[in-house]
Amino acid sequence: MPTPLDDGLASLHLEEPGSSISTDNQELFVQKWNEALEQCLSTLNEADQEMVRGFGSPKALLEDLNRKAQARAQKGIVSPISQALADLKLQLSHVERVSHILLVAMRPNSIELGLLWGILYLMIELSLDAEAKWREMLRTLTRMARTLQRCERCNDIVDNDEFKDNLLAIFIAMIRFWASASRWMREHHSNVVTHVTEYLSNSFQATMAEMEDAVNTMEHCYSSRFAGKGQHMPVAPSNLTPSSSSVMTENLVSFPHWDLPHDNVEHFIGRSDALKQIHSQLRPCDSHKTQHFAIWGLGGVGKSQCALAYANKYQDDYDAEFWVRAESDLSLNQSFSSIAINLGLTSLSARTSPIEVRGMVLLWLRNCGRPWLVIFDNVENINLVREFMPMSPGSVLVTTRSPNIASSARVSPQRVLQLKALNDVESWSMFSAMLRGQHRLWKTGIPTPDSEVNAAKDLLGRLGGLPLGIRQMAALIRKKAMTVEKFLRWYLREAGNTKRIIGGKDFEVDPDYPFAVETVWTISFNDLEESQRNESSEAYILLATLGFLSPDSIPMDLFKQECPSVSFCGDEDLIDLEAPKEELISLALIDLKDEELSIHRLVQTTCLHHIEPSMLQTAFEVVCTLLNKAFPKQLYGRPLVPEWPTCLLYAPHVQSIAHRYEEFKSKLTATSEFLQVLSNCAWYLHEIGAWDDSGDMVRIAKSACPDKEGLMYSHLENTLGASTFELNELETCRKSLESALNIRRKHLEPGDEDLLCTINNYANLQSGSGHPEEALKLYDEVQKARETLGAETQIPLAITYAGKGQAMVQMQRFAETEAFYDKAYDIIQRTYGPEGHYIGHLHHVYGNMEMAKGDLNKAMEHFSHGLGIYRRKDPDHLLTACLLYKIGCIKIKEGKIQEASDDLREARTISQRQKSEANVARIARKLWPLLASNESPEVKREAQNLRVMAEIWERKVSIDSSDEAQTDKAFDGFLCLFFR
Repeated sequence: MPTPLDDGLASLHLEEPGSSISTDNQELFVQKWNEALEQCLSTLNEADQEMVRGFGSPKALLEDLNRKAQARAQKGIVSPISQALADLKLQLSHVERVSHILLVAMRPNSIELGLLWGILYLMIELSLDAEAKWREMLRTLTRMARTLQRCERCNDIVDNDEFKDNLLAIFIAMIRFWASASRWMREHHSNVVTHVTEYLSNSFQATMAEMEDAVNTMEHCYSSRFAGKGQHMPVAPSNLTPSSSSVMTENLVSFPHWDLPHDNVEHFIGRSDALKQIHSQLRPCDSHKTQHFAIWGLGGVGKSQCALAYANKYQDDYDAEFWVRAESDLSLNQSFSSIAINLGLTSLSARTSPIEVRGMVLLWLRNCGRPWLVIFDNVENINLVREFMPMSPGSVLVTTRSPNIASSARVSPQRVLQLKALNDVESWSMFSAMLRGQHRLWKTGIPTPDSEVNAAKDLLGRLGGLPLGIRQMAALIRKKAMTVEKFLRWYLREAGNTKRIIGGKDFEVDPDYPFAVETVWTISFNDLEESQRNESSEAYILLATLGFLSPDSIPMDLFKQECPSVSFCGDEDLIDLEAPKEELISLALIDLKDEELSIHRLVQTTCLHHIEPSMLQTAFEVVCTLLNKAFPKQLYGRPLVPEWPTCLLYAPHVQSIAHRYEEFKSKLTATSEFLQVLSNCAWYLHEIGAWDDSGDMVRIAKSACPDKEGLMYSHLENTLGASTFELNELETCRKSLESALNIRRKHLEPGDEDLLCTINNYANLQSGSGHPEEALKLYDEVQKARETLGAETQIPLAITYAGKGQAMVQMQRFAETEAFYDKAYDIIQRTYGPEGHYIGHLHHVYGNMEMAKGDLNKAMEHFSHGLGIYRRKDPDHLLTACLLYKIGCIKIKEGKIQEASDDLREARTISQRQKSEANVARIARKLWPLLASNESPEVKREAQNLRVMAEIWERKVSIDSSDEAQTDKAFDGFLCLFFR
């Protein structure tokens, strides 16, 4: 795999300049560059000029620095560059890439770039005698590299003279700075180091100002080129294809990289002590461990705002910051997908599984080499989040309503903060800041009437210092344009009619949750409801619709779907949505950022409990209709893989309506749209390996489905059968698939693709249950039908070929097995590429076939190839552990005990993270004998624990433990067929 500095011009694929380019201008550009080079050389002494001319490329520069670092190390001299060569290499890669753009921009003329690297080398060489000089030099180079990355994003206009002129200005500014800094360090070599670093810093400010002016002009030029065409400036260079390789990762990420939500902390008040406490524990340091901190407290107390305020306040201490919505597995996947796209690890249209994406992001964090911060917001299940937690040096901040979760998030007591309500002074500051200048009696510089002040203090006392309540009360007062004194009277009248709603997690935290907050919401809801009855606004039904969805990242595009029940849907331009949306925003009940809506969870819960039943049903029907139209359909047994990005966008919202239906099912009637969208989403969850979530969604839909003999029910049973097969719950799987088969055979023609899908799943079950002959009959039926269908059924056909091969291995029909595997491999590689979906799995089954034949060398080749794919795409996938297990078993046979132990231990660690007790037991049985002879007491204890675990699982089956082959087969049987 090429390094960034080996990519060269070939990796850019830049277009040749068009014929309209002015030759006169090109010659002027070249002349300007040559004059700048001569000027830089003239500032240097003869020896330095000779040194500069000795380096014509970044490769030569790095090789020389590396040699010098090694030479100093041999003499016992600690060289700063040996400790940060990788960081320097990364910065040089950005300079080199943009220098290639400059070369292309100057065509057909050629320009001298060799001296550029020589001048840069000289500055680096002169900074090596003191670490402070080196660090300042590296800081300046890092800042320059960030600016150059902005140039890369504009390279589509490389034929534009203004682009060329400004790109040239950037390079001239850089070489002048490098040359002048080199001369100053040479002439002031004996000066105090701080004087040198001060000079570098001050001189650099002027250089950066020139570079920033130039790149700003380039970006303006770029945006003007594409104005009116519906295009936006790309995040990454538009002529580069996103890749998961480390080369692309380094080239696309511009530091600092901040991936945070909308800055909704304009009225963030106080918390200075809290922010200092967090930073005292999280600040980047030289530790090789992950630093953790957890914030817990009441819903609405401002945990998320505090975390966001921390990220904003201390941005200078982190080169990368990320925000992860952590309330569910799907929201975690969605957040990691967004992070991966923004890092350039994958693309919006990529057919990448969430498990692979998670692996990509965690690997990036592990290899980043820079201080980063990841915020996991609103954690409700710590076990879900553990799989997403980075294990590498960096900082992790968790917010949660539960003190138990906070204390279990890998943190010590001093790393846990209970965020309490605002005190009286802070509450007053927040409230007055929101009204000041926005209200006729709360004007800046003019005293507020005593009656207003007293009423405000009364209300704030009732709200108990909760920022969420204060914000929404102030918004309501502003919206209604009433005095605070009048609002207090309104509040007191409504307080007696408000029912207590908020409970559950919040009562676990504090039974005295301020009742006044619910009263404020009730006032808002009643006012919206009155407008709804008068048909003057649909804001209330919109709010209730949002109440059923996942609270964060609600895409505005969802409302482009047609829905006859309301008028704010079905408009491509979303004009009809504007009025009700803005009304809710003005009341601080929802927020809008980047075409996505968000709503606080407590507002959702309170609204849905407050709304009367008929409107609740209407809102439920609206949201089900919208989601069902937006969510891709799983048809004819075909995979949803091409639609995964869209599925991921809407899956958290489908999961949310499923859970809300369970919460309110005594008041709701399930619709066909509800059942259909749950059925399709459950199949998507099955495909991405979220089998438990898929099963939960199917069970909710099955209980709501009125027709237990209809095709909808059969789709749900088929999905449940497929998911429980992956979990190796074979009895449940058989019951579900037999139910699906009976219904589909009754209603569908023999060659129907949905029926073929269920028959293929049942064949997998027979094969995995040790009945390969029965499985082959079913596979033959499916194969015969699928081979007559069109190109769209090629992937299902490949899955049939692979399943058929696995059954044949059990019957030792190896020649036929290989033929079917080859057919499957050919289809999948043509469709998804050499490292695409299923390819790693196919290498796994190829390897199993070779092991069954007794050819360990070929088996090792396939297992190693499959392992390489999974290490690159998803190092924490269960198949990664299975491949390591197989490789370890082969190494045991070869007598490579230490290597086998290392592989099996890694496989065990991955299996534990994936919560696969069966695979851990299978590994334990192979690993404990390898460790038993070790002299270390700790290793002996480890071996004994593993032996006990293996023996417990061994008792689950009746086998002769002295028969190694039969014992292997029995332990394999604890896992799904696909992981054996």
